[in-house]
Amino acid sequence: MPRFMNAFTWKRAMDEEMTSLLPAQQAWVREMMAKGVMHSLYLTTDMSAGWAVYSAESAEALLDQMESIPMRRFMNVNLIQLAD
Repeated sequence: MPRFMNAFTWKRAMDEEMTSLLPAQQAWVREMMAKGVMHSLYLTTDMSAGWAVYSAESAEALLDQMESIPMRRFMNVNLIQLAD
């Protein structure tokens, strides 16, 4: 199955609204890791950017699944397919 990296940034600085979504965001990450969809997640120390590696049938399928990310509306998504 193809693997993709999402090199993401935030559309705005972390604020109270975004911080309030962190528990839901963390639960979503745990669920995706348990399902084997997400393999790894890395955040910068200031949480301004991150990288996540996923497996999905296609970039489109992954983007559809990513719509359920609690903080998705605040993310600048940059999907890159990884070589095998």
